[in-house]
Amino acid sequence: MPILFLDFDGVLHPATPRRDRPAPESRKFSYLPRLESALREHDDWQIVITTSWREHQPWEFLLHPFAQDIASRVVGKTPLLRWKEPPHPRHPRFEEISLYLASLSEEESSWLALDDDSRLYPAACPQLVLCDDGFRDAEERALRHALSMHKG
Repeated sequence: MPILFLDFDGVLHPATPRRDRPAPESRKFSYLPRLESALREHDDWQIVITTSWREHQPWEFLLHPFAQDIASRVVGKTPLLRWKEPPHPRHPRFEEISLYLASLSEEESSWLALDDDSRLYPAACPQLVLCDDGFRDAEERALRHALSMHKG
C-alpha cells in the first residue's frame, strides 16, 4: 500500500495565524477537509503521521481531527530521532520516514510526504509535496498529480 507521510503545522493549517488570509484559514486543521477530499479519490493510500505533535500528544488526540473514513487509514507515526541533539541528522524527517519504511515487511513502498519544511528532506526530494504554509490550491493540485502518478 502506498503511504502519505503527513505533517500538521504549515500543512493542515498555517504554522502561525495569517493576517493575509481569511480568518477561517487560520483555525487549526482548516485545510484538513480539502486534504481529505483529495485522499478519498485515492483510497489505496495509507497515512503515517510525521508531525512534531507526535512527540507529546497521545495517539487518540492525533486521530481526533480526521473524519472517520480517513482516520481509519492512519496506520502509524514515524519513529522519533533526537535530531535537536548531536549527532544531528542531515535530513531528520526524511530519515524518520526511511526508518519507518525499513520497519515494514514489504520490499518497497511507494510514498509521498506532505510537509512545509524542505530542509527536513534532501534537496529536490521527488516524494516531497511542499506546502507554502497550508494545503491550498497549488498544494492540492500538486498532491493530486503526485497521487495519480504513484498508482500501485
